[in-house]
Amino acid sequence: MSKIQASITFSVDDNGEILLDVAIDDWSDKSIDRFATVLASLSTLQIQTETLTIVKEYFSKHNKDKEFETLVFKMLSRSEAILEKYQEAAEELEEQEDSSEDDPFIKPTDMM
Repeated sequence: MSKIQASITFSVDDNGEILLDVAIDDWSDKSIDRFATVLASLSTLQIQTETLTIVKEYFSKHNKDKEFETLVFKMLSRSEAILEKYQEAAEELEEQEDSSEDDPFIKPTDMM
């Protein structure tokens, strides 16, 4: 079984409070790169921002300010790449919808 290098855990307590726990065991560039991918994959900007605030505190507590800068740069790069893929997919969908609008619902050959 592989070893967990870094993790983010979201939880909800019995008071409805959302809790976030960050753990990093490996501070290597490779681990930070993978952690950046996890952060970039968070679904909304609000979640990313709130999570990043807590992650920043964690990095600061461990005197890893330089590593945090690297993490943010990599996370933003990943987020940009994800956004570009979504934009490409949306454009393709739009093109498909535009081309299907020109097609008649019932083809003349279907009526014969």
